[in-house]
Amino acid sequence: MHKIVFANGQELTASWFEESAEFYDNAQRRVLIVRVPKDAMGLDALDALLSDSENVAKIKNTHEESGAEGVYDHYEIKMELAVRAMPVGVDEDGAETTEEQIVFKLGRLTEQERQSRVILAALAAAGIPVPGAGEGVE
Repeated sequence: MHKIVFANGQELTASWFEESAEFYDNAQRRVLIVRVPKDAMGLDALDALLSDSENVAKIKNTHEESGAEGVYDHYEIKMELAVRAMPVGVDEDGAETTEEQIVFKLGRLTEQERQSRVILAALAAAGIPVPGAGEGVE
């Protein structure tokens, strides 16, 4: 099991936590794939947690059995949030058994995306309008 702690202090216990790579939204990016029990949190509450970039700006994962820890930053792109039947073992007849779990994927911002945010924030702080940035065109 994995203990996941989000930047806002919210904790989840996950049965699966994996970092991989995937091409998404025109970029090759690092991706976190996490599975939690279906009753760990309501989907709406989890959706709200994952949708707030401040909450997912830094995520800490602790593997409870080994004590190994990892900190993952900038995984701010919610790629997937769903309930799925996931394999959890094999029954006495050798057939795969499944259990409904919540699965979510978070994509890491690329270096270019992170730098663009820094530049846009600096321009906004200086009061310089940027056409096409933010919620509307200035």
